[in-house]
Formats: sequence, C-alpha cells, structure tokens
Amino acid sequence: MPHNRPRLISPLILNSLKCSPAVGLFGLRQAGKTTLASELTLKKGGVYLTLDSGAMLDSSRVTPELFCTRKKLLCIDEAQRAPWLFPAIKNVIGTQRKPGKFLLTGSIRFTLKKDIREALTGRIVLHELLPFNPAEAHGQGASSLIADLFENLSTQKSSIASLRKYFDSVKVRLSAAQILHHMIVGGLPIPCFTREEPQRINWYNGYFETLITRDLPLADTSLHHISYSQGISFLRQLALMQSKEISLSELARASSFTLPKAKKVLEALAALSLIDFVVPEMTTDNATKKLRIAWKDIGLWNHLVGVPRHLLIHDAIAMGVMIGQELRTQISLIQKTIIGSSYRHRNGASVPWILKQGQATLAITQCSAESPSPYDYRSLKSLLAKRKNCLGLVLGAEKSPIMPLTENIWLLPYTCLF
Repeated sequence: MPHNRPRLISPLILNSLKCSPAVGLFGLRQAGKTTLASELTLKKGGVYLTLDSGAMLDSSRVTPELFCTRKKLLCIDEAQRAPWLFPAIKNVIGTQRKPGKFLLTGSIRFTLKKDIREALTGRIVLHELLPFNPAEAHGQGASSLIADLFENLSTQKSSIASLRKYFDSVKVRLSAAQILHHMIVGGLPIPCFTREEPQRINWYNGYFETLITRDLPLADTSLHHISYSQGISFLRQLALMQSKEISLSELARASSFTLPKAKKVLEALAALSLIDFVVPEMTTDNATKKLRIAWKDIGLWNHLVGVPRHLLIHDAIAMGVMIGQELRTQISLIQKTIIGSSYRHRNGASVPWILKQGQATLAITQCSAESPSPYDYRSLKSLLAKRKNCLGLVLGAEKSPIMPLTENIWLLPYTCLF
C-alpha cells in the first residue's frame, strides 16, 4: 500500500522496548497505529492481537492473566477496550519485569482513565503516533532544525556568526508546492495518499460521523446521546478557534450544549488526540491566562473550515496549523523533554510557539511578508528582551532571505522548517 512506509517514530519505539516492560502507542484514529504496531511486533518476533475482534475481546475477559502471559512481546491493539486487562498486565510485569513484554495501542490516552493509569504508573513509556508530516509522506527523514537549534543554545553557540554558519548549511528539502499539497490532503494515511478529491471528502465525512457517534462515547460514556448535527456544529466552531483562546460559551451556543457538556466534549477530543491544549506563557501581568486550541491535522481542520486550496498557503491560520503540526513532529523525535506554550498580551501582541528545553528557549512566530518590518516581530522582540539563552525565529515567505533581524532573532523562509 502507498502509505505503508517507514514512520519516523519507529526507532524510538524499538528503543523503548529495549528498556521498558511496556510501551504504549496512542494517537488519532486512522493515524496508522495498527499498521505500525503489527510491523514492529513482527520485527520483534512477537504476538499481535487486536481487541477490535469481538471474539478476542471476549477471550481476554475470561482469563485476563493467561491472556497476558506470553514468552515473547505481546502487542494488544486497541487495549483500552479491555480495562480488565491492565491489572493482569501489572501482575505480569511485577513477576517478570523484563523489557519488551507489552506493546499497547489505543485511540485514547491510557493515562486519562484512572484504573488504567494506576496499573501502568512507572511501568510504561508512552509515544504518540502523529499524522504524517510532509517529509515522512515523501519518504524522507525528519528535519532536525529544532533539535539543532536547541543544541546550539545548549552549547552557547548562538552568536550571529555561528548561527550564520549553521543556517548556511540548512537546505530546503520540500518545495512550497509540496507543502501546499500536504495542506490540502492532510497527514492521515488514507486521505494523504488518495488522489481523488471526492473520495477524500467522503472519507472525512465518515471520519467525523464515527468520531461523534462512536469515539466520543468511548472517551466519556456520558456523551452517547450527542447527535451528528450537534457534534459537527461543535467541531466547526472549535476549528474556528484554532490558535485562539477557548470559549466554552461559544462552543456551547454553536452546538446547543450546556457549558458542562461542552467542557466534557472538549476534554474527550483532547483525549482522542484530535486537538492539543496550549498553555499560556505567564511572563507579564498583562498576559492572557486562557488555554489555546491547536488542531493536530491540517486535513481534518480544513475539511471543517473550508479554506479554498489557492488561498491555503497564504492563509495565516492554515499555515499556523501546518507549522504547529511540523513542530509537534520534530519535538516528538527529540529525546530530551521540551515544554511548549504560547504568549498573548491583552493588547494583542502574540507569539504562538514558545519551546523550552532546560534553560534554553526557542520562540517562533510567522509572517507572510518576504521582508518583515520591525512591527511584524515586535511581540517576539519584546518577549525575548529580558531573557538569556534564547533565540527567536520569524518564519517568513517562501523567498525570504535567511538573515538576522536582531542579535537573537532570525528570519527564515517557512520552507526551512520542513
């Protein structure tokens, strides 16, 4: 199959299986978890079982301990469908604490369910399978731009001269046309590799119907009475909030939900990995304190918003979804912990991406202009003014030159990120 190609996260999962008794793989439905898990299990000579099968689900309930006891790696696909297995997994790990006993996959974050969280605490390493990014879809390795810049900051090589030398070595690997194509098709395997637009549209329609009628109740059993029309109205309003602060009242009004139900749906969508909550950076008294929304797949987002394809690459919000998706992928491949946040001042100043690794800070904003004026990056300049060991990036137009704008802010064409 065209989308049956190497995933960037595979080496990290294999490495985790060498160190941890259990590894969890979660992510958006249809992101390719089953394909990847079965491939890795075969590579390790293990046993692959899926709980999407009713017979297998019933078998797991009868004798959970026996079901989980294997000599080799046991991969349980859609493991969250059988919460009764997790105490058995805990017991197996307790008596046979060896690396690589279990590979568990699920469309819901395991640790959000209390009984599962208590059974797995300290026993599992979690990885999220994100949608294909453009490089991965074209069979290329991941961009190391973010990792390289943090390495520069950690070794204090972030002078203009050293950064100039580094940026001179950065090559644009994907054209603007290739990035635009990815913005149109998204990163979920089936629409990403489907050539016919009507087929993609039908697939997205079916995806959202299943999300509303089946997946939301799996994440929260109190959400089983939501109608399709209510659910799709909620999702469209949520798509319009991309990069903005969350407004539960607007979400509730659009879908005829109560505020408590709107909050539950929002939390369920985060548990299903459809969206991320971006925490605010509280560096000044006038910074806004509300969480912001970031969609994880450009294709799902644009199916709801409907930006015409000839405007996509020039649409600031659409490009923000795309940049956020790429940053998320690069961060997921870095071994050291990176904490992400965003900054918005009450006067309108905004820096959408702030990444921290230890004492180092990388702050990123975007600008559609080829040669931004100081006004375009004033928020970035203000944010970094009193910080040490920090670097700012302005992602400009395709033909923007690579150049320093200030001592610690650089202009790059957005294509350099990918």
